[in-house]
Amino acid sequence: MIAPEEFAGFQAILRKHDRSSGALSVPDAIVPKLLTTPMAGHRDAQPANGRFPLVLYFPGLNSTTKTACTLAEFLASHGYVVAAVALVGASYETPDQSNTQGDIEASVRDMESVWAMLRNDPSVDPARLAVVGHSLGGIEAIIFAMRNENVLAAVGLDATYGFEGMTQYLAGFYSYVTRSMRAAILDLRRNEEGIKLDPSAIRAFRFSEKDWIKIPRMRHMDFTTTGMLPQVFQFEVSGPMSGPKGWTREGAWRGSQATCRGRGGCRRRSPQSRRRGRSSTIAARAGSADGARRVRQRGRRRRSIQARAGRRSRLRSQCL
Repeated sequence: MIAPEEFAGFQAILRKHDRSSGALSVPDAIVPKLLTTPMAGHRDAQPANGRFPLVLYFPGLNSTTKTACTLAEFLASHGYVVAAVALVGASYETPDQSNTQGDIEASVRDMESVWAMLRNDPSVDPARLAVVGHSLGGIEAIIFAMRNENVLAAVGLDATYGFEGMTQYLAGFYSYVTRSMRAAILDLRRNEEGIKLDPSAIRAFRFSEKDWIKIPRMRHMDFTTTGMLPQVFQFEVSGPMSGPKGWTREGAWRGSQATCRGRGGCRRRSPQSRRRGRSSTIAARAGSADGARRVRQRGRRRRSIQARAGRRSRLRSQCL
């Protein structure tokens, strides 16, 4: 991508992040091949006719937009417009992002600027909007959804908010207001022994339908394009990059594909989701022609019912 001259410094930071991300994803000898691997997308391609649902993607801490390239292509091939922003620091002097409230707020505002620009694009249907976030980006996706009632679905990919000891990054955020959340939530997460989870920050959203799906034998980075690379380039993974017991290159490749489809091994549903028999691919809600109208109608009915009952939703478990 060619940036305007005034953004040359920012472009240099992104190139450096791309190199660092590539070096963490594949052996050094494969980095040049990785960075020159052609994708199915084409720059300045002629857009299809019509207006399509929009998916906004938040990558993980200091990640670049390339970490979602396979997911973005998959969604685009199924009729979605996908936009992402790189998560970087607040200035040229502090180019690396942190997990402070200030940096999280800056990333959310960056995406709100993207939304303000794209909502009037002739290819985008502003009534059909979903957000997706990996790792720390999952927190930012939820915050964005709390602030923007246009969001119909929010998807977390092994998101930080669900790990024990990490929930405060979302629940302790200054604009965390549970009653303002109306979007349906899909949480895709690795099913790894020894990792303690805490879904309380998401469970507190009483007016949102929720699905938790665990995918076995996955690494944290397998929820991004990185999960495809060992199988595609046929290299061995060892040391700190190795996966849990039973992890294989092919398994990570299939798990990454399952992430794109929004499917996995063990599902936990909120009672609202279970009664309606919803598909695990929540993003499909944003793609339905009258999805926005149905969500608003259901949201009004649900708020009325829950206000009368005055009880919290309880989670039930169902393994697929």
